[in-house]
Amino acid sequence: MVYMYILVLVSGNGSNLKALLDAQKQGSLGGGIIAAVVSDNAKAYALQRAHLEGIPALTEIPDMRLPLNQRREELSDRILKTAIAYDVKLIVLAGFLSILRGKILCTYKNRIINIHPSLLPKYG
Repeated sequence: MVYMYILVLVSGNGSNLKALLDAQKQGSLGGGIIAAVVSDNAKAYALQRAHLEGIPALTEIPDMRLPLNQRREELSDRILKTAIAYDVKLIVLAGFLSILRGKILCTYKNRIINIHPSLLPKYG
C-alpha cells in the first residue's frame, strides 16, 4: 500500500477532523495517513482530538502585529515549513479560518483541499 502523509489545518471543534480520523481508522483514506494537525487557535478542541489519537498537534497563531496580507503570508510560510518537515503530500483545510497565501500555494498546487461546513462566501 502506498502511504501519503496528510496535514490537516483546523480552527475549532474539529468535527471534520474527527471524520478524517474515523476514516483513517477504517482504512478508507486511500492510503492517506494524518501526519500532523495544525491550528491557528490555541484553544481549538481539534488539537485535543489529534493529541488523543497520538497525532502531533501544533499551534501556529497569526501574528496580529503584522499588516493583514503580510500576516497571512507569514503564517502560511510557517505552515509550509511544518508540511515539509512532515513530508506532507496533501493539505486538508478542515474548518481552517485563516487564509493561506504565498509559497505554500505554489508548493502544494492542486494538493490542497478545503472542507468548509457552510455556504461561501455568505457564511465564512
